[in-house]
Amino acid sequence: MLKRLSVLFTLAAVLLGCEPEFEDKSSTNYIDTPTGVTAAALSATSIRVSWNTVEGATSYNVYRSMISSGPYSFAGSSTSLSLTDTGLSASTTYYYKVSAHNSYGESTQSSSVYATTNGSAPGAPTGVTATSASSNSITVSWTAVTGATGYYVYRAISSSGSYSYRGASTSTSYTDTELSANTAYYYKVAAYNAYGTSEQSSAATIGSAPSAPTGVSATAASSSSIIVSWYSVSGAAEYYIYRATSSSGSYSYEGVSTSTSYTNTGLSENTTYYYKVSAYNNYGESAQSTYVYATTSGSAPSTPTGITATAASSSSITVSWSSTSGATGYYVYRSTSSSGSYSYRGDLTSTSYTDTGLLMSTTYYYKVSAYNSYGTSEQSNYAYATTSGSAPSTPTGVTTTASSSSITVSWSSVSGATGYYVYRSTSSSGSYSYRGDLTSTSYTDTGLSANTTYYYKVSAYNSYGTSGQSNYAYATTTGSAPNTPTGITSVASSSSITISWSSVSGATEYYIYRATSSSGSYSYRGYSTSTSYTDTGLSANTTYYYKVSAYNAYGESAQSSYVYETTWSSTSPAPLTGSSLARGIWRDGEIDGQVVGSQKYYFYATAGASYTVFWNDAWNGDGSKTGIVQVYAYWYSNDEDIFWGDNGEDLGYSYGKTFTASRTGYVMITVELYSYFLYKGGTFAIAYQ
Repeated sequence: MLKRLSVLFTLAAVLLGCEPEFEDKSSTNYIDTPTGVTAAALSATSIRVSWNTVEGATSYNVYRSMISSGPYSFAGSSTSLSLTDTGLSASTTYYYKVSAHNSYGESTQSSSVYATTNGSAPGAPTGVTATSASSNSITVSWTAVTGATGYYVYRAISSSGSYSYRGASTSTSYTDTELSANTAYYYKVAAYNAYGTSEQSSAATIGSAPSAPTGVSATAASSSSIIVSWYSVSGAAEYYIYRATSSSGSYSYEGVSTSTSYTNTGLSENTTYYYKVSAYNNYGESAQSTYVYATTSGSAPSTPTGITATAASSSSITVSWSSTSGATGYYVYRSTSSSGSYSYRGDLTSTSYTDTGLLMSTTYYYKVSAYNSYGTSEQSNYAYATTSGSAPSTPTGVTTTASSSSITVSWSSVSGATGYYVYRSTSSSGSYSYRGDLTSTSYTDTGLSANTTYYYKVSAYNSYGTSGQSNYAYATTTGSAPNTPTGITSVASSSSITISWSSVSGATEYYIYRATSSSGSYSYRGYSTSTSYTDTGLSANTTYYYKVSAYNAYGESAQSSYVYETTWSSTSPAPLTGSSLARGIWRDGEIDGQVVGSQKYYFYATAGASYTVFWNDAWNGDGSKTGIVQVYAYWYSNDEDIFWGDNGEDLGYSYGKTFTASRTGYVMITVELYSYFLYKGGTFAIAYQ
């Protein structure tokens, strides 16, 4: 309605030629106030507020107060025509107002409406107690419950049993009659009103006083205390202790305990005390037990005084003290600092003690306590003294342990020594030279020769001087690991390669390692006690790399330089014969009485690679002349020529022939001698690179 009037006013202003004023859209009068507001209780904790639609409103705000005149606080917002206000108190009146809201602002609040929440069932009673009223009746009482109009009483014969209805009461007590004497009963109470009945309360019980304690005993704990003990009594909450100075005397209350023992303190020593005990619970106190008694012991002696300490030598101190009345003996304690931990040193019946085996020039602190059959006194004040000094004694217990290049010398610690000198000789009676100055009791002499005997002596020293040298001890260094193998060669077939090497002095066996590239990881393949090893089960036409190490009881050598070999092609027409050439290694040959094909050699070539074959002059059997060596190279697979050559007639000449492989496969080399030397046992050497 207000919005329509605002529009008409604006049109009228335009028709009359007047400038219209701008509207204040934030005004609370720009939207109508809600009407038809009502409030209705839904439960004991909620009220629903409803209203009519307001034109142009996008939402509605609801405000609440406990009184009609306010103030009203925000209770919630709704985009519908109602809002349920929850979490309220039962049987309570609440007042509400509603406003409409849109983008221009909020309307004025509506007239107030109110509603009262429903009532609720009362809470469970608390403070429930049960008291014996007579030998056959019990009175049950409880605390009043707000909102309750009455109470129901229930009973059981065990706390967790079935509780049966016994009666109702509008007051806060109920007397249950016709009960059995000396019987425990359990009760629960529920409150009710027009809205319902509460949960049952916690159980309350009534029973009888406990029986008198049994098994009572009394034991003197010290010269001023006695411990009284007894068996646990069923149903007892606590126990009362009574004391007298004679068995038939008057027993006076001494104390209470919730456990089954009681320590009576502050008593006189060497005195007999008598005790009785009773048990107690909510229903009363039992009769007192039969009496027991105990006699306190005597007292421990007082702390010794007059403590003195005097150094008797470089390794002993005498401690003295005044006699203590009542003491039958004394304990002596020692420390290396006045405030340190004092350890037990001796048990004496006299008033002095000599402590021996001490370190020279060292301060020791002493305390003394006195004891008798009743106990031990506190420790006395400390007294201290410092032992005198002297040169240490000669070391003993000298032992040696050897390796291949070192010997460790060890010895027993010498009292008073601040360090040790070590001496060495190569004979037991020889001249011993200085080797080292140690503060520990061991020394490792390094850089020694293997399999050599060395002799050692040790002396101890301190600020007062140096001891004599000890008896000698000796040890022989062990052997060393062998050298690395050399002269490694290899020979291949289509599925195996045989590795050979020169013998290594001192080696007992050899380890063979293999890789698939020169710089690859070499894995262990096996060992050999000879100077060769055949690696089997290999792939055809494959290159393998090998290294060899030597081993003995002292260790393993470094691995050798690698050699490599390529297995034969699995498609070769026939097994190769003759000797395999290893790259860069000369092989010697001899020809005697053969005209054609005197010696044959082979190696595996790769297509595109260059190779040079070397050979030298042949010498006859008497070593006086040389002759022409003829070399013929061809492919094994089809006998195709590669080259032919000889060395001419130059004495001592070493000749080479280079070629580039046109294919991959085995190159066969035949070596022949000029016929003049053929029957004279001519010798030569050949290699390839």
